[in-house]
Amino acid sequence: MGALAAGSGDSRHGWRDHDSRGRARPPWDRSPQNSVRVRRRCIGYWLRRCVGTARNRRPAQQAVARAAAASSDRDLWSRAAANLRAADQWNGKWIVLAGNQLYSSSDGADQGITPPREDLAFCAQLDSSAVVASRNGNIWRFQDHQFSPIETGKSGQLLDISAGKGDTIWLLLEVDSRRLLRQVDLSGQHIQELDLPQELQTARKLCGSRDDEDLLLTLDLNPGERVIGLHFQNSKAQQSVWQKWLDRSVTPFRYFDVKNGQIVPAQEKVESPTAVIQLTENPLENGAPGSISVGVIADETGAWISTSDGLPLLQVTKTKNIVQTKWTADGADGLQVFVSDASVVEEYRVTGLKNLYRFDAGSFD
Repeated sequence: MGALAAGSGDSRHGWRDHDSRGRARPPWDRSPQNSVRVRRRCIGYWLRRCVGTARNRRPAQQAVARAAAASSDRDLWSRAAANLRAADQWNGKWIVLAGNQLYSSSDGADQGITPPREDLAFCAQLDSSAVVASRNGNIWRFQDHQFSPIETGKSGQLLDISAGKGDTIWLLLEVDSRRLLRQVDLSGQHIQELDLPQELQTARKLCGSRDDEDLLLTLDLNPGERVIGLHFQNSKAQQSVWQKWLDRSVTPFRYFDVKNGQIVPAQEKVESPTAVIQLTENPLENGAPGSISVGVIADETGAWISTSDGLPLLQVTKTKNIVQTKWTADGADGLQVFVSDASVVEEYRVTGLKNLYRFDAGSFD
């Protein structure tokens, strides 16, 4: 069985961070917090090495199309495309589950495979073989053009499956009304389990890293979902010790607010007060340095830093269809800007506003 070790969260995924010129900024440390989003990405969005069905749909369909052409089966493509259940790829090898039929692609050779059962729901491509499984926990390994059953311990309802490092697979199971993780090393049939704590008992999806012992779990929040990242540390006294390295939530929203540095859903739009920036000495004037009140406005071209009377000063982003902007002071001469198109909240930091100079440009006819 396993245990979770306490660890600080690392929210390096899921935000768009940019500087005032719109360039991507390097990740920076944050404590675990909610990000307000409605784009319901597969878990592979959070760990790019993981491959989910939605992300693989087009290449999987292409693999099936090649298999149809190779076998001169005109109906194969229409049957497969109508019911694509799962797909996975690794190092140029494919396994595709469509309807009650399996398709594989390796080294440019595409073929249809007769499945061991018709109720398959999952598949995963490993280094030297592929794995398929049904929801009742029956699992088979496909290697050397044949299937062989895999013993994975006490059976239960299989909620998800993911390839791991080498020839290992991860299973998310519900056994005796409890959800747990089970790792199976097919090279030696070694099995270990991680008993999920109560807070993770709503996990419904998992994704394993191909390079190390990292995992991602997706949990239902109703509404929304939460993504937990786990990293294997060591084994002590027949227990696996894991550290939580990521904890982020996805929450449906229309409007948002910023409280204590965190973005939270809001029922109505709340405007931000203008921020006062103390300017440096103006070389064009002899008077004492002044100040300027600034905020953020949005139009069809994007979002702009502007004066309190609506004069645009500099563009923050070219994001279209902006429905809400908010901002807070960021130091003595900066702004932290939040922009939403009702699908995702973007965050920007603008600095150096104290270097703005006011001058009289004369009159215009």
